[in-house]
Amino acid sequence: MIDSQAAVAAVQGGRHLFLMVFGATPDDKLDWRPMAVEGADATDILEIARHCIATDGYFTHMLTQNKVPAHEGSADWFSSAAFAAEGPAAGASDKEGLVRALEEQAAKTDAVINSVTPEGWAETVEAPWMTASRAQFLGLLAGHWSYHAGQVAYIQRLYGDNSFG
Repeated sequence: MIDSQAAVAAVQGGRHLFLMVFGATPDDKLDWRPMAVEGADATDILEIARHCIATDGYFTHMLTQNKVPAHEGSADWFSSAAFAAEGPAAGASDKEGLVRALEEQAAKTDAVINSVTPEGWAETVEAPWMTASRAQFLGLLAGHWSYHAGQVAYIQRLYGDNSFG
């Protein structure tokens, strides 16, 4: 059985870590991206933030509709850039706008998590890349924020900020 309050706390912990690392990024570095080899998906911190916020919204849809929403963009579900132009943060281009979009989407996601019945966590959701229970997808969401906080910290190191490492 899933404790919804503990689940929300786990997701919030990942979001908090992301916000801490994201908040330390100077405004002039938000759109800095590393050089990429041909065909690679070099991304910047703005795109990563937009991707994370959109993913929170996709997760909310999965919990309420028991399926992944239709994806009109790139066929590459795992590309931050593919999600950067979608979702509630698509138009945000500064820290203030992204933090506001994140907080608004987080409130929606947390409310939906709290609305799932204990039995509902065992229900299966089918995504293009896997089929899993709602509880398993919740674990992915909690880890998702932390994973991308690590990406932001790494990009910060690449442009010369070693304060996190």
